[in-house]
Amino acid sequence: MRKNGTGPFVACTNYPDCDYIRSEVFPNENEEETLFENKILGKDKGIEVLLKKGPYGPYVQLGLDDKDKKSLKRASIPKNITINDVDIELAKKLLALPREVGEHPETGEMIIANNGRYGPYLKYNNIFYSIPKDESPLTIGINRAVDILSKPKKSSNRSIKPLRELGTHPENQEKISLFKGRYGFYTKYKGVNFSLTKSIDPEKIKLEDILKIIEKKQKR
Repeated sequence: MRKNGTGPFVACTNYPDCDYIRSEVFPNENEEETLFENKILGKDKGIEVLLKKGPYGPYVQLGLDDKDKKSLKRASIPKNITINDVDIELAKKLLALPREVGEHPETGEMIIANNGRYGPYLKYNNIFYSIPKDESPLTIGINRAVDILSKPKKSSNRSIKPLRELGTHPENQEKISLFKGRYGFYTKYKGVNFSLTKSIDPEKIKLEDILKIIEKKQKR
């Protein structure tokens, strides 16, 4: 057994006559050790599903490496799942992410569950919310998702200032403001963000236009 920059591995001692190398994964405490290198778990619609180890941890992959790597579907394995528990059925579920949890009961906007490099998360209205690491994006339900969304996110000391105030809603006098975020321009009404399409000129948009967007999305 030897070690390199990415961790321990097993290799032949008479290299280069023998170039056999396998990565070694150290499981959690009280687990049996599992050795794997491009382990084939099974097939999904005739395509091989592999268990692999990358620089950020183990992951599953749909398709062999001889294909265009950019077109290969990959999914990281959540921290609360051990390598020994990853079989073909679990791999298929991970590869099927992101998953639609359901529509938010108040806005009708879809809530998406996924697993990323930094752990599981929810995506709602172009905002990301972390899922506790002991919960899974594969099984989280709509009630639990709404509960996570309802908790205030930690914010920095700087408050985001609106580009300009568009006016107030005629029904309840709630303030409607225009903002610029990471993914483009959006308006805020009653604590909910409504993203604007790229075809809309933020310099020319009027309150009447925003009211139509809000009404349309609330109906959906």
